[in-house]
Amino acid sequence: MAGPDYEVRLWFRLRVMEPSPADDASDQAPAPQEPLLSLLVFRVGAVWYGAQAQRVRSVVGATTTVRVPGTPAFVAGVASVAGRIAVVLELSGLLGRTATPGQAVADRLVLFDVESSVVAVLTDEVAGVTSVTASQLQPLAGESGPAIKTFTDGDRHVTVIDLDRMIEVAEDKVRQRGEA
Repeated sequence: MAGPDYEVRLWFRLRVMEPSPADDASDQAPAPQEPLLSLLVFRVGAVWYGAQAQRVRSVVGATTTVRVPGTPAFVAGVASVAGRIAVVLELSGLLGRTATPGQAVADRLVLFDVESSVVAVLTDEVAGVTSVTASQLQPLAGESGPAIKTFTDGDRHVTVIDLDRMIEVAEDKVRQRGEA
């Protein structure tokens, strides 16, 4: 019996898969194209984010998260998802942004493969996978954290997150907390 989590994972896998290239019957060589970067687009509060789709393990409904005493506020806790323990991060807190009054309650977890572990990010909405070219990505002025680029996807202004840098920033904040 397929549950809602199975349906979300199946939908995601179907959306991430690239369509097979069409047969080119012409004798002309195809024009070179910029490589596409596939990003999962999701919302936390009022802000839209994008992260490498290839690093997404799954998107699941929010599950019981156990708060770990002594951890910073951006660590929502840990959760058991499909037999794996995942650290659950609250992205707005990690990036130093404040919650918007009246914003939706996070009801989804996006699980990412980061290094040799699984990290979950609380999200309010998952829009799906979109593909962008390098020329569509614009640098973020004055940003030294995990938010590295930005682009526009329809009516959404999307901030691209570097997942490895996100973990480095989180670890640095935990270390600084321990030294204080």
